[in-house]
Order: sequence, then structure tokens, then C-alpha cells
Amino acid sequence: MKLLKTLVIATTLIISCNHLFAQKKEDTAGVEKNWYIKGAFPVSETQSLAIWAHKKAEYGIVMVNNKGGIEWEMPFKGCILGISKYKDHFLVFYAKKGYYDDHYGITKYTKQINAATIDIKSQQIIEDKTLYAGKYVNADLLNDASGNFIQFVLHYFDGYNSKGFYLLTFNADGSVANKDVPGIATEQKYIASSAGKDGSFFVGYLQNWSSLVVEKFSHEGALLSKLESPLTMRKDLDYKTVMRTDPGNNNSIAISLRLVNKDLDYVCSHFLFNFDNNQVDTVNEAPLAKKTTPYHFERYRELIPVDILFTNDKVIVVREPRYGETSINNKDVVTYNSGTALVSVFDKQMKLQRDIAIRKLTSTYAYINIGLNCRIINDNLIFLSGENANGGFDNFSYKVNLNDGSFGKKKIGTNKPAYGTSISTLSTIWFKNELIITHLSIPISFGINNYRSKLERVGFDEL
Repeated sequence: MKLLKTLVIATTLIISCNHLFAQKKEDTAGVEKNWYIKGAFPVSETQSLAIWAHKKAEYGIVMVNNKGGIEWEMPFKGCILGISKYKDHFLVFYAKKGYYDDHYGITKYTKQINAATIDIKSQQIIEDKTLYAGKYVNADLLNDASGNFIQFVLHYFDGYNSKGFYLLTFNADGSVANKDVPGIATEQKYIASSAGKDGSFFVGYLQNWSSLVVEKFSHEGALLSKLESPLTMRKDLDYKTVMRTDPGNNNSIAISLRLVNKDLDYVCSHFLFNFDNNQVDTVNEAPLAKKTTPYHFERYRELIPVDILFTNDKVIVVREPRYGETSINNKDVVTYNSGTALVSVFDKQMKLQRDIAIRKLTSTYAYINIGLNCRIINDNLIFLSGENANGGFDNFSYKVNLNDGSFGKKKIGTNKPAYGTSISTLSTIWFKNELIITHLSIPISFGINNYRSKLERVGFDEL
């Protein structure tokens, strides 16, 4: 089967309508911008490249320093998929056809993928390559732990069903290498892919609604190993998953899955696929509606996994309920909500050590404005949250002690509580000793995504 309709390798400097040269900006903090940050890639201990998105589905990159200053910007006419290091430069991958789905955290309808090579000293694009043009795909960018480019895993799909996978990477001379991956099961429910060690990668999927499977592949796409864990679930698409590689060994995969079982109960299961000893440790929780716990979730059906983190001896699963509510008077008006956070701490054999419930509430008209941003600092889980309190939004950080379950809460940032401005947690840029938060102005007029961002430095000592 011919998988590529065209493959164009351009080795000359590209100056076209698709790009503008980087626009030099005054290096000051607190300047308001008409975009919001969707992700960041560290360049050094004091600089980070961030991806921004504009209300008209326009994208670009911006260099932000550890004081919250904007050093320069570069717009793109295309949906940015991610950033990697490659040799002495940085690659910005973008899709000329496609858009980012904030609800599902994936790029949809991608038919062409380009790689722009950025020289950050001159702040210019020095090369642009069309890597892929063909069928619609979901594109998973895989970097190693240091941010170096490994490959793309392109996933052909038909609804939720997998229709095949395809690898996209570079040869030693910089030319494009591509290959079908025949070993991955098709007609299954794809979950995610993630990077392993030595250029390997993992693919997770639901097999026949009866088991959860993770397959390990070499960098060249050869099947190396396969692990499987049985499931008891309905053929119900109302499942939510998060999949992460343990950075401690880059050879274990943790998955948290919220599903509907055959008794129509909403349940959560957690898995650790260890490819060092070829074992799967599984935790099947009691149904959420029937679970006896010190906490209570009124919206238990909406309790979903949002992140998995690791320490040397722990696996931490973070969940929260997320749901939308339509206005009684206007069906076009939707309020997006997130509630009490649940932090589950397991050891590396997935034995539960403790559940920690942290009451909070966010209610907003902007979907991008809910969620948590989590980091492990000195054996503490730190997460940021914008919450409705005191007549408006307040911005908070939580510090959770993973050893004893205690936690504290602090207000962060200089903004006073406001109805129309809140921290955008997923826009946070983390540095060695500080983080840069985004104060996001939320439009009062419904249906208008005219967001505005102002950056602010917060030191770790303020968390």
C-alpha cells in the first residue's frame, strides 16, 4: 500500500507566506499578549521555547526567560505539534492541515507534517522539510529524556479503531526515513504511545474490550515484547486513559484507566507494565459509586485520570472530575468544571500507600482554563490550580507530602481575585528554581475565544 502521496525534502532556506521571521521583542515581563501558551520546551536553565495559540487557530513559538520576559516570537501558519532538539538546532513540527483539539489533547485531521529547523541565535528558520503528506493521522511526537528527537508514531484511524501505524524519523544524513509498523494490532482501541530507552517506544491499546496491551518496539519498528492484563469492561466508548513512561528506567509503562464495567459501574484501574521483569502489576478499584472512602465525589462518573508521575520508589496517579454543564436558558453557553483532586500514591509494585483528597472547585466558560499542572519537587507533589473563590478567580499552588499525605495551599501571583482572569495552569513554564505562570483573561462574551495572557515569575520558595 502506498502510504505517502508526496514526500518533499527542501534543503534551502524557506522564506514564504507560511512563516514570518522571528519578531524581536523587548525583554520585559508583564507584557500582555493576545495568545495563550500550549506547551514549553526547555532550552537552558534560563530560557524556554513555548508554543502559543491564537484565537483564529494561528500558532507560533516564543522565547521566554526565567524572569517571565518575552525575548522574541515567531508565528507559524499551521498547527504546531511539538518541539525537539536535533543536532545543534531545534525542530518545530507543524501541520499545515490540522487543528488541536483542546478537549481530547490531540491534533486532529493532520494530512501534512513539516519540520522547521530553527537557529535560535539568529532567530530564523534555516530549513523546512515536508516530512509527510497522505492519509489523516494522529501524530505522536517522541523525544528522549533530554528532548532529542526520536521519531513520530503516526496512527491511522477510523473513529476509535486503529488502522495501522507508521514511523517517521531521520537517517544519519538528515534524510527522511519511514516505515510501516505491521506488528501493532489493528481494529483495536488505541490509547497512546510513549518513548522508551535506546530509541525504543511503546504502544498501548484495548484488545477486544477484554484486555489492556502494551507492545514494545525497537527504534526501527521491530516488535520486541508484549505484555497484557485482563479487563472486565463493557463495549463502551466512555473510557479515559493516561499513559506515561517511568523516567527512572525508561522501560516501565504506567496506565490509569477509567472505564464502565459489565455491571454498568464506573471503575478505575491502574497498571504498571514492567518490561525489565516482564510483569504487570494491576490495581482494580471498587466501583466509584460504592467505594467506601474518607472522601466523596458527587460527580463520580466524571472522575478521570489527568496525570501520572514517578519518584524513585513511587507511582503517583492524579485524578479529578471534569464535566460541562449547559445553561438552561441558552444551550450555546457551556460551563466547564473541575472538582476535588484525588492523589493516589502507590509503590513500584502498585501497592496503594494512600489516597489524598483535596477539595477545590473551578468553574469557567473556557475549557482551556481548567486542569492541573503537576511536578515532583523534593519528594513533594506540587500542582497549580485556578479556583473560584472570594467573588472571583484565585490562583493557588498545593504542596502534597507523598510520604505522609499532608498538604498545604498557598495563593500565588500578584493578581487580585477577578471574574475574568485566572491562572492558565497548562501554560506554566518550569525552570530550575522558578516557574512562569500565565494570567489568562477569559472573554465575558460567550463564544469568543479572545484570550489575553500576562506572564509572571514565581519562585519555588513561594509555593
